[in-house]
Formats: sequence, C-alpha cells, structure tokens
Amino acid sequence: MIAIDLAIDHLLVESSVVYYHGSQLVFPVGTILQPQQEGYVYEEPKVEAIVERFRPANKISRFESVFMVDNPSLVDFAGGYDDNIYVVDPIGQVDRSDLAWYTDISVYLDVSIEEQKQWSLNYWDGVPYKKPANSLWEYRARTAKIIKEIGWS
Repeated sequence: MIAIDLAIDHLLVESSVVYYHGSQLVFPVGTILQPQQEGYVYEEPKVEAIVERFRPANKISRFESVFMVDNPSLVDFAGGYDDNIYVVDPIGQVDRSDLAWYTDISVYLDVSIEEQKQWSLNYWDGVPYKKPANSLWEYRARTAKIIKEIGWS
C-alpha cells in the first residue's frame, strides 16, 4: 500500500495531473491498458469520421487511445464506465481535448463542413469550449499503466 501511495505522489510531482480511467473490467495494478477495438468510440461512427477527418498528424487518433479524465467523478460524463475506476500513469504523449466540441459535432451534424472542421480542430487543439460551464476535458494516450484501483459508485 505504501508503494502505491508513493507512486501516486510521484505522479503528482511529475505531472500535477492525476489521470483516471474507468472500465467495466477488473484489472490488476501494473496492467498496461491498450486501446480497445470496440466500445464507446465506435458507437458514433458519423461523428468519429468527421473528427478523425480533421485530426492533425501530431494528435493521437481516438481509435488508438486510452481515454482518461482528471477527476474520477467525470468518468461517466466523459463516456467511460464507472464500474471500476483506476488511477493510471499514461505512457508517452498525452493529448487533452474539450469534449464539448465533440458534442457540438454530434448534435449539429448538418452544419457546414467549415464549422465541422473548426469544431474538430478546436477539439484536437485543446481549445476551451466557448461556454466554460459546458467544458469536459478528456485526455488520451496510446497506453497507460494502472497504478491503483479507487473503486466507485
């Protein structure tokens, strides 16, 4: 238990952000999470196609991502599962995006290509949403290591 707490302290010092990942599955501490090949990313194919179309080359595709939030109470709101919530340490690049832009794309599918592009780029570039109260930050990495299960519900 002390080693886990020290690992979490290390995360706080290194990044000042503690990342959380939710799952329906139970994983042991130390598991390296990989992007899933089914699930919530694949439930909105039209939206995902639009967002992916305008993805800058230096950003991690949503199809190649482990999704995280910076507050465990946001896992469900971000589209994750809150059955089991873990503190995770992302490995490599971490991208930060405001899901409110993604939501606009999904709600207003009939807007112009120019608006779809701008909203997608706002998502990818981590631009804060125009109404801060509606912002919901997600983080993406290609892999992440489970540091600790915190439970939930």
